[in-house]
Amino acid sequence: MVTRTFDILEQYRSLYKLDKALSARHAGNWYSLSGEQYARLSEAFACGLIAQGFQPRDKIAIISPGRPEWNVVDMGMAMVGVYSVPVHVSHSSELYQHIFVHAAPRMVIVSDKITYNRLKPVLTSIPAIESVYSFNNIPGLNNWMEIVSLGEQCSAETRARMEEFRDRVAPDEVATLLYTSGTTGSPKGVMLTHRNLVSNFTATAETSALGYGNKTLSVLPVSHVYERMMNYLFQYKGLSVYYAENMGSIMENINDVRPEVLNSVPRLMERITMSFINKAREQKALKRATLLWAIRVGMRQDPQKKLWLFPAWRKQLVRRILARSLNRMLGDQLTTIVAGGTDLHPNITRLFLSAGIDVLSGYGLTETSPVIAVSNQRLRYIKPGTVGKPLPGLELRFCEDGEILVKGPNVMAGYYNDPGRTAQVIDAEGFFHTGDVGFLDAEGYLVVTDRKKDIFHLEGGRKIAPQVIENRVRESFFIDQLMVLGKDRPYVTALISPNFSYLHNWCYLHKISFMDNADMIALPQVVERFRTEILKFNNYIDPAERIRHFRIVPEEWSSQTGELSATLRLRRAFIANKYSALIQSMYEPGEEGREADK
Repeated sequence: MVTRTFDILEQYRSLYKLDKALSARHAGNWYSLSGEQYARLSEAFACGLIAQGFQPRDKIAIISPGRPEWNVVDMGMAMVGVYSVPVHVSHSSELYQHIFVHAAPRMVIVSDKITYNRLKPVLTSIPAIESVYSFNNIPGLNNWMEIVSLGEQCSAETRARMEEFRDRVAPDEVATLLYTSGTTGSPKGVMLTHRNLVSNFTATAETSALGYGNKTLSVLPVSHVYERMMNYLFQYKGLSVYYAENMGSIMENINDVRPEVLNSVPRLMERITMSFINKAREQKALKRATLLWAIRVGMRQDPQKKLWLFPAWRKQLVRRILARSLNRMLGDQLTTIVAGGTDLHPNITRLFLSAGIDVLSGYGLTETSPVIAVSNQRLRYIKPGTVGKPLPGLELRFCEDGEILVKGPNVMAGYYNDPGRTAQVIDAEGFFHTGDVGFLDAEGYLVVTDRKKDIFHLEGGRKIAPQVIENRVRESFFIDQLMVLGKDRPYVTALISPNFSYLHNWCYLHKISFMDNADMIALPQVVERFRTEILKFNNYIDPAERIRHFRIVPEEWSSQTGELSATLRLRRAFIANKYSALIQSMYEPGEEGREADK
């Protein structure tokens, strides 16, 4: 029975005989660990830590993208009660400094030379850090396999001590410290126990129809609780896990691996959809018209419901057209996409469902390990526009203002060394206050409308939920990211980061010349095209919520440049600070009467 994260390893020995349990690509070639190798290396790493004098509740930080070695050191630490502290590769030096000072890890493990060079000035300034190791070979730096070798050669006494430590790890022991993204204020260290994580991935596993023999491609940072929990789930169910090299190589890796399931977030789903539509537009006339018709119908119909507008023959025809093209683009074998996040547009869910690919929306937070609700593939509880039904064993409540409260075995043990902040979010009855606003619909599906802290009031008192507006306007092919503004201001405005690939093609087709992105977004024809897009979507928005003015920025927003979190969510405070002058220009005297200004 799995009650601690590392108990998964015994399943590899007793249930699953996988030659390729964990795989990644390095220097152009894929390499793999079998289930037996994974378990053996994890035990050796645990023994190596004991030999180096590590004790339960010591801490080790990991700064690396997903790869087989990441799992080995994670499991090895868990076996001896050492807390893992995964940190996003894309963090700034200031965030690294804060986390390392707060968590005080004894060891840091980095992925490669680039990451190490970025971290080096910070690492040397933290007295608690005794050693630094790397996964890749870096001249002059210890390699993680040295710890494994030490463990493989350890004495019987050390081995016995490791087993003693392992047996003493209780389900309610802390397994990891996960630092929140820091989109507002300094990040907090979320303490998640083995029970938190295990209860969450075992409950979520019951919603999935996939299992032993299937493959998945892991594309999100394993340092984020969502991807980490799903990695545990995939291992628990016996799937082979392959790690994408980076966000830019996803499509190539998908066609290499040909997975049945892909773990995603709404923005990645939107990019895949946009790529598919762009490919459709590049086809010859008849095929282009056929594909675009199928896409339009697919985005409108819910293939799980019988509606007179969409008779069976039309559904079958749309599915055949879409499956042939969309499935081919995604490796031919894909049947399931898990989309963690509240802002996936229903049209995208319907499109993939129409192509025969299940899209399982889910919702949760780091503090809830993370899943609170998710679509159920086995029971066919998949409803576009919702994040599924709450997991069994969880209790939900809603405050008067709509805030979602949750209580259950997935709720964190608290914030590390911060009882004051813990008491602010977990009330006397044990309910965690999520900070999200939503409701259960008539069928028991959870609908999340916005982050409570992101909802703002205009100068006249009108309440604005920005995510609702942003999700609708981002349907535009021209817009990659958009942030709605207007707190304590007289009207709503927006910053737009364009879909530069689409915009470049549009300019080419319309014979519009430009030197660079900054030059392009200032051209009157381009500004007018964006104004047309905004006015089109304003027609579907309540008049008081309409975007009155906008500004186009010349940069693509990303987690590397700071505008997005590791899971591609807007970091609103960072964006507002970065573009403060541009934002202020939309509220200068004389702007009030002009709609959808440039």
